[in-house]
Amino acid sequence: MTLVDRDDFFHEPRNLFLHGVIESGRGTCTSLPTFYLAVGRRLGYPLKLVRTKSHRFARWEGGRERFNIECTSHGFVSHPDEHYRTFPIPASSEEVCRFDLLKSKSPRQELAAFVADRGICLLDNGLHEEAAESFAWANELHPECHLHGSSFVATLNRWKSRMSARAPGVRLPGTRLRYQRRFSRLPEHLENGLVDLACVEDWINITRRSEEMRKWKATQGTTLIISMTTRRRARDRTGAGSLL
Repeated sequence: MTLVDRDDFFHEPRNLFLHGVIESGRGTCTSLPTFYLAVGRRLGYPLKLVRTKSHRFARWEGGRERFNIECTSHGFVSHPDEHYRTFPIPASSEEVCRFDLLKSKSPRQELAAFVADRGICLLDNGLHEEAAESFAWANELHPECHLHGSSFVATLNRWKSRMSARAPGVRLPGTRLRYQRRFSRLPEHLENGLVDLACVEDWINITRRSEEMRKWKATQGTTLIISMTTRRRARDRTGAGSLL
């Protein structure tokens, strides 16, 4: 296995998920630990996924044995927990607590991490609604990790800025829509923000499609008029020739 060295790290799904490792034999600190865990667990090894700031690694945690496994190294390397407090980016004690770092993840928490990876990839590709929903589901699965909720809020803010740039001053007509809540772990006003932005984007897209259709129809009408005029002139010429 070799490491991926790319500038568009989060843009490409193959950098984050297992299919990238399987198809290319190359991986990242996001995909390689998952690959090693998947293989190791099928062999009966007690492996856990662990996250630190901007990095992941595996941990053997069975019986009286507990040691870390660095998945991006050449050969077997096992660093103590303290190493990952500063590698690859220093993490404060507050961040370790708020983002639930350096702890062995449960299956539910692992799923939350993978769903959040999906959100990061979607966000980097400009799919704000899908990204926000991914972070919201990750927050439902692992609310103790405040990173998922923070990512949700940051995505809403970026999405709102994009809407303002696309159509300054656009607001939905009418009153607030009624909907059934999906995310019990999110404050209601944040889920309202998700629904509002989705409606605004739909409104902008419908308005733009209507405008494009109007322009298309106008163009088609002009083409039809030109076509009819050309045919009439040709017919007139033919008629005039037959009289001479």
